[in-house]
Amino acid sequence: MNSPLRLQSSLLSRINFIDHAFFGRVGGVSNGVYAGLNTSFRVGDNPENVGKNRTLIAESFAQPSRLLTLNQVHSNKVIRVDTSTPCDIEADGMITTSRDIILGIYTADCIPILFCDTANRQIAAIHCGWKGLLAGIIQNTIAEFKNTDSLVMVIGACIHQDNYEVDDNFYENFIKNDQQAGEFFKKSTMPKKYFFNLPLYAYNISIKNGINANNIDVINLDTYKNEDLFFSHRRATHQGVGRGLQLSCITIKSKE
Repeated sequence: MNSPLRLQSSLLSRINFIDHAFFGRVGGVSNGVYAGLNTSFRVGDNPENVGKNRTLIAESFAQPSRLLTLNQVHSNKVIRVDTSTPCDIEADGMITTSRDIILGIYTADCIPILFCDTANRQIAAIHCGWKGLLAGIIQNTIAEFKNTDSLVMVIGACIHQDNYEVDDNFYENFIKNDQQAGEFFKKSTMPKKYFFNLPLYAYNISIKNGINANNIDVINLDTYKNEDLFFSHRRATHQGVGRGLQLSCITIKSKE
């Protein structure tokens, strides 16, 4: 069975003019460490298989459209896109009012975050790891919307605190940037090591920047822990193997 597994948010599913899905590795045609739904041409997988996987994702939407992805570089850059925008622009977030394109964000432990402005019929998708958090990608994305009252967002599956051990330089970088950040770390049994709560920190930033807590959903799954469901950069590094990348997608329907 090659059909992709589509994880969805109850909040976004209530909005009738959009479609969305958080994909993992389930489904697809890739083999080995890339099995099965790897979506990246840049990790060493067979390009033919990657192309088939991307087609499976696009066709899983009720109204299949062109899949648009970025060259993600852990930045705070969010760009406005439309049906003429080419793939692989260097950025880490996209926002659009256009129909007939699917915004797709790659991850393998970082957070995919999907947004929808229900009043102004805009959507966005961003890639959010620790570098993006420090650089302000969530704040930059929220600033692109006219107001936050009608803004719904979903924090997708990512690495969770128990599996995200970091060093003291990482910890100090966050404390320098945000004196309140210490509450999102817990000490490891190893000296000068901490465990960081990436999704909770992203949630907290979103609240501080005007998103109503009732308008935030969380896909509460750990990419590191759930090997059958997700690719994980850290898990693959610990295992000494390669890995694929999963996509999280959102689109404005051409017909409601």
